[in-house]
Amino acid sequence: MDEIWQDQLLTRLKQTGELGSETVSYILEKGVKMHFRQYSKSTGARWFLFHQISLNSRYYSVETSLNDPKLLSLLVHEVHHLKQGPRVAFSVYGELDAWQVEYRFYKSIKPGRLHPALEELLRLPLTYDKEVLRHVVNLMQAYAGKGYHADWLPLRPLGFYRSQPKSA
Repeated sequence: MDEIWQDQLLTRLKQTGELGSETVSYILEKGVKMHFRQYSKSTGARWFLFHQISLNSRYYSVETSLNDPKLLSLLVHEVHHLKQGPRVAFSVYGELDAWQVEYRFYKSIKPGRLHPALEELLRLPLTYDKEVLRHVVNLMQAYAGKGYHADWLPLRPLGFYRSQPKSA
């Protein structure tokens, strides 16, 4: 990834407010590396262990506007996964958390109504409830398509214990 473009992207993200600034701080403190790679149409970006983020080259390049709200919100989403750690991030619960952070941020920089599935996701509680999490998978696929394989993830974070409160 072009370092000048990446620096400009981080500068722009920092200008979006508190969450943008926190995201940039995390990227810089942890030395998060970013690159482009082509993925399926249902993927905007991916995070990887060892602090890496890959943007889908189908949609993003150094020619992408630094004001693109989807690009900025995707970075917030992927960094949120890095903060969660793999145990949480590799779960539907972790995806719900990251999608809610992403699309609340998106709406903060580009107010307006989103796709109905996204609006419903934003209204859901962040919970370990299996029925809610199954519904989350359906909503995510209604928005991103069946190629978005949230259904391959465990509903709850690995190591989840039944002794945790049902409302938690």
